[in-house]
Amino acid sequence: MLDPFMRWMHTLPYTDVTVYRQATLLQTMLLAVAALSFAGSFVTLLAPLPMTERLIVMGIIWTGIPVQIAGIALVRRGRFSRRLCSAVSGFSW
Repeated sequence: MLDPFMRWMHTLPYTDVTVYRQATLLQTMLLAVAALSFAGSFVTLLAPLPMTERLIVMGIIWTGIPVQIAGIALVRRGRFSRRLCSAVSGFSW
């Protein structure tokens, strides 16, 4: 069951070994952050806050998910660069 997923994860259009490894790691991190953001956002429903505030926090967390998915799409299309890495991770180079 994981074999097609792992094959998809490791099929990247990079020839340089260093760039390929960095792109694989970045793709894995982006996927993990998106999945944890989605799953972890439901924990806010357990917070001792009014329901409107809980839903606002969930919405704020969910706004980051499309950014992570866009980063994965750019890495998979061969657009890995320092700017992408810095934009997604929030660091300035």
